[in-house]
Amino acid sequence: MARIDAEYQAYLDGTADEALEVARGNLPDDVPARFVRHSARSAPAGLLELAEQYVANTIVLGSSSAGMFGHIALGSVTDRLLHSSPVAIALAPRGMRRKAD
Repeated sequence: MARIDAEYQAYLDGTADEALEVARGNLPDDVPARFVRHSARSAPAGLLELAEQYVANTIVLGSSSAGMFGHIALGSVTDRLLHSSPVAIALAPRGMRRKAD
């Protein structure tokens, strides 16, 4: 049983590292950012833990992939945080891209 758990954790860590690399590649060089991998009992709980750890004043979230492009659609993480976060929440419409400048 422990081996399966270790293999699954390694898979999760690899997937998280790949996602962080994509994020690094999409962020302009002049934007300061920290890229961290954090384990928590749930995504909303983990985001709130990191917001507290880094003394964040805003958590920025994207819309659910189930929504229409250009609109805000709440997923389970966003819905939970909108109703329980002590930190301000900023929402990006689905498909939002930064301008080239």
